[in-house]
Amino acid sequence: MDTERKTSIIGTMQPLYRIPGEMLRGHVERLSACTRVKEAHTNLYSLLFLSGLHASIHFYKESGTPPLHFLDDGLSDTTRSCLRALGKLVRSRAIQNLKFARESKEKLPNWVAVQLSFFGFFDNCPVRAKEWISRGDTETNRVRLACAMGIESFFNTDGFMDIAYGIMREPLGLDSDESAAIKAFLLNSKNALPAL
Repeated sequence: MDTERKTSIIGTMQPLYRIPGEMLRGHVERLSACTRVKEAHTNLYSLLFLSGLHASIHFYKESGTPPLHFLDDGLSDTTRSCLRALGKLVRSRAIQNLKFARESKEKLPNWVAVQLSFFGFFDNCPVRAKEWISRGDTETNRVRLACAMGIESFFNTDGFMDIAYGIMREPLGLDSDESAAIKAFLLNSKNALPAL
């Protein structure tokens, strides 16, 4: 992705799940500087998913309620639809049978399975989600959706909650710059958009 394109993407970020657009834009900038994202842009989506999960947990611990999405822009429905599809992919034989350098017959760790599942995910997601992504700037919508999927995953009752809880218990193997960016992406009562 060239610099001009990246600047236009992060210049038009809309809020999601009480996260101000400016906060998400700054987070995308930090993650975009990480080595793994520079190597493969798809890694941005999995790291945004993890960031959303982290922000959601932090917000819930502080407020006792999950962050909700108040804009009527189709993101909530698209997020739930994509979480169902991602959950199926994470549990699929295609992903679970990827043993590369693994001698163990144990289940692939949840975080690794989620990372692998994001490769090509938005090109193969549900049709309605593709339609939502294509409205407006495609990359901006992918960024918002990936983060929203992480936020929603912690409270999702459509079968993704076990994966989210698994990720929270696993060693993630993040680089120091990725870990620092994700830890800094906190949603709390001071920076959250007001509830409607």
